[in-house]
Amino acid sequence: MITNENAPKAGRPEANFETTFSQNNNQDQADSQADSIPLLCSGYGQFHTDEPGKDNRKPYAQINFKGIQSLVDTPQKIDKQLAQWLIPSTLLSRTFKEQEARGVFWMLWADIDQATKPLIEIAEIIDSSIPDCDYEIYTSKSATQDNQKCRILIPLNKPLSGSDWVFCQQILNDKLESNGIIPDRASERPAQLCYLPNRGEYYDRKSKRNGAFFNPSLEWANEIKNTQDEIVHKAAELERLSSEGKSKREELKLNCGTKSSALPDLISSFNQAHTVQDILLQAGFVQRGDTFRHPHSESGSYSASVKNGRVHSLSSNDPLFTGGGGGGAHDAFSAFTVLFHAGNRNAALRDAGDKWVMNGSEPWNKEYDQQKVKVAFSPNCNSEVPPIDSILDSDVKYSNVDLLQYVDDGHIIKRLSLQIAEETDLPPSTVFLAILGVFSSVAVRRYSVLYKNNDPLPIGLYVVTEQPSGSGKSRCLKISQNPFYKISKEIHDDIKSAIAVLKGREKRTQEEEDQLKVLNARLESLQPIFTTNTTSEGLEKQLAKSNGFFSCVSSEQGLFNVLFGGAYKGDSKVNNNDVALNGFDGGYINSSRVTREGYCGNVAGGIVCFAQTGSIETLLNSSNGTGLSERFLMLAEPHSLGKRNHLKEVVRDPAIVLGYAKKCDSLKDVIESPRKFDDLPGITISDSGFLKIKNYLNTIEKDLADGGKFSHTSLRGAAAKVDMQVMKIAANLYLTDRNGDEPLYIIDDKYIDSAIAISNALLEANLKLCQNKGVMGIKAEFNAIIVLFEDNPKPRIERALIQSRSKVSPFKEYSGNKSQLIRNTLNEMVKQRLLAKTTANGSVSYCLC
Repeated sequence: MITNENAPKAGRPEANFETTFSQNNNQDQADSQADSIPLLCSGYGQFHTDEPGKDNRKPYAQINFKGIQSLVDTPQKIDKQLAQWLIPSTLLSRTFKEQEARGVFWMLWADIDQATKPLIEIAEIIDSSIPDCDYEIYTSKSATQDNQKCRILIPLNKPLSGSDWVFCQQILNDKLESNGIIPDRASERPAQLCYLPNRGEYYDRKSKRNGAFFNPSLEWANEIKNTQDEIVHKAAELERLSSEGKSKREELKLNCGTKSSALPDLISSFNQAHTVQDILLQAGFVQRGDTFRHPHSESGSYSASVKNGRVHSLSSNDPLFTGGGGGGAHDAFSAFTVLFHAGNRNAALRDAGDKWVMNGSEPWNKEYDQQKVKVAFSPNCNSEVPPIDSILDSDVKYSNVDLLQYVDDGHIIKRLSLQIAEETDLPPSTVFLAILGVFSSVAVRRYSVLYKNNDPLPIGLYVVTEQPSGSGKSRCLKISQNPFYKISKEIHDDIKSAIAVLKGREKRTQEEEDQLKVLNARLESLQPIFTTNTTSEGLEKQLAKSNGFFSCVSSEQGLFNVLFGGAYKGDSKVNNNDVALNGFDGGYINSSRVTREGYCGNVAGGIVCFAQTGSIETLLNSSNGTGLSERFLMLAEPHSLGKRNHLKEVVRDPAIVLGYAKKCDSLKDVIESPRKFDDLPGITISDSGFLKIKNYLNTIEKDLADGGKFSHTSLRGAAAKVDMQVMKIAANLYLTDRNGDEPLYIIDDKYIDSAIAISNALLEANLKLCQNKGVMGIKAEFNAIIVLFEDNPKPRIERALIQSRSKVSPFKEYSGNKSQLIRNTLNEMVKQRLLAKTTANGSVSYCLC
């Protein structure tokens, strides 16, 4: 029995008794078969979850096959974020690992949303690929008559395990693709949501309901065996290559240790001794044939594939993400660098030569000085560096981090960050930091976070991130600011409408006149939420009308004219730095003026400067020992310019944008009626949370000592204030993960854990960034010596060099023994053959080689 939503219903010949009996018999058979499928996992809207550890848990719904057929015939008509969905398994779980391991699946399904064909053609293809089997085909919410996006459901007469179901899903999609239908391969994930019929502007369906359910184990026995054999074959081939790598490692161990020019370099030896498969498995990847699933996969897909000794990954959540193609794929050493050393090639070289590649019985680095990585000699540079030519010639001024790994997958800021990153090709961590900063710059007007003694700390974050022009910075900020702009516009329009109503009355009562005055005063007091680039007068006026709160957000370095320029020119008592310095911790300022309205009181705010390359250096140079830069979270990640695919289409999930907007709506009251900082409700941290923070501070305390890792002027203050950053980040993560109408509770320790991990990652990234940018470390130290000789190449005695260089950066900011650091620098430059050292009459001199 085949049904069609749009089939003509008039003009048919009257059915005879035999036809009617046959149809009734088929219907009974179909009903009986439909009853054989048990209740399946279902829910409403993308955020519906009952997974342990998730907030706002709600028991999953269940639906049987008859219920599905009923929806096919009479679809729901509702926004997608509220629509009913299905996972065709009896296991009530949205976790892909659980479904793959314990799921019991009763249907195959496919999602067709590109290169679509009319439903009648798709039904014909299903009839030819899976003959004599029932199916349900229905158009999706966004379908039109010219673009009939649809879903296909194929009921099974026997259930499949999770792993077998994945095989069959792949075979189904392969068959569709071979017939010119391009399926969304996400349907091969065991916990992927299949949205049930939901009528849009166009709806159609095709159903075959004869009670003949599909048995893939029987009908596709050959295809399943071939698929399994292919997986086994590909895995065996990778294992063969891995075995060859083991043999190569043994060969290197048996090497006599003589220095031979025939031996390859360290990286080549590493790639011969270790395969990509070895590295992936040791990093926690799960293998299936020649494909791999990364440990933090949200979808469960095996998105990384190994071909020709290199790994390609299609998942943007995978640290090895390449976007497909061979150009950006990783060999074994490249994968090792990313997975084991967070992209730090220098550390990877050191580790590889010390522990992973042997030359005879000794580590590679010990035997081959010309290959080994030089350990940085500077006490304030506790990282490892390659030969000095590559350091001095390097123009790398960025660092690699993955902040999102520390945030729950369901967190709205993480989901929005990944979506914006996908749309703009911006780095996800940079986007995350910018969005969290924007939200915090408004939330700081609504809440504070409390120290253990109940003193309040503003939750506004100070953020500086870098990306080149044309990379999508403004778009990122616009998306994160839009909900607040809409709130502000609604408030403004409501007040103007009320004023217009009162002014439209010919005669107004005294009460109405008073209301009109109040409304006009409210209208006049409304100020733009975000400051981008303003004068000192404008900033002071904003502080006076916002009760001391500021939200500075811009994609241009011009924002720094407000923060670091002379906004209070002509008055040495107060400068613009005071606003930013005191706004970080709710300090007091007095900017009263005789000639204009000023502000006296506590200030608090948030700053987000997502600007061009060089913004961080501007910040560091503008701080001038005031402690301003140490209040900022700084991040400069590699850009994607030159690698973007402008034909890539990214479908924005409106539920994510709406979810973020809902979090912003909870701040509407303070945009309309600003409070004072002292009146803000305080978010509290548990005793165990404070203990976690103190334990973390203890772990980095040794690095603050003179000569320690974080002892440089540019880092010591930031490390000393990291507890404040942890409290601020944790508070904002908590606020953006709770329902806006919920009462405030104690911050869950999981947000403290996330905030500590994020703060530590940024602290380490800033250390690397300062070294790469030449603010500190070996590059800065060598350049400070070289520039002296470039100005005048004459030889200089050691004492004169020490006296001269101790007064310039980076030596003047060094907290340890400056003379000893300069001596160490000079000796290392001699070893690197950058300087020549001579001794005459007891005096040591240096000159350029």
